[in-house]
Amino acid sequence: SAVKSKYSVSQLNRTASGEERVKLNKTLFSQKGRSLTPAEAGTAMHTVMERIDFRRAAEEGDAYIEQFADELNERGILTDEERQAINTKNIGAFFETDIGRRAAEAKKLYREREFIMQWSVEGADTVVQGIVDCYFPEDDGIVLIDYKNSHVTDKDDLDTLADRYGEQIRLYEEAVSAAEGIRVKESYLYLFHMRKFIRLS
Repeated sequence: SAVKSKYSVSQLNRTASGEERVKLNKTLFSQKGRSLTPAEAGTAMHTVMERIDFRRAAEEGDAYIEQFADELNERGILTDEERQAINTKNIGAFFETDIGRRAAEAKKLYREREFIMQWSVEGADTVVQGIVDCYFPEDDGIVLIDYKNSHVTDKDDLDTLADRYGEQIRLYEEAVSAAEGIRVKESYLYLFHMRKFIRLS
């Protein structure tokens, strides 16, 4: 079959895996009864992570994160339904880890950085575009983090998740290394539901 000339990373990821293999959490419901899909809930979590002050989150914990999410709701950045879907403890757990603290203490922190690059898909050159959730440089290289709202329950699912997103993260590593002129030394998935990191490289 013909290869498209342009892919998003998520489209490329589905092309590589051939199917959606990771189980997603059940649809979330707000108190008003409006349902959010897992993708919409994940977008809401990303919205908080894109804007929140990492240093304050690490220092002040859940109280600040709750307050910040409420402020985003009051400013109209998060809808009432999105605010209901935010699990601030899942976000707070990020900052209780060594990696989260390193991100909070980083001299420079890059979030939601868009990239466009050439890539070979099934032997054909194509343009791939995507957005890197978070990365920060340290003295000996860059640390890259991608947030996932996928719901996983056991080691087999974790392995599947790592396999599924491995190619995506390799793309991100190449794009960030090219943009910054520094190697990516560590790459992680952060799983909101499990409140844990998976190291991919």
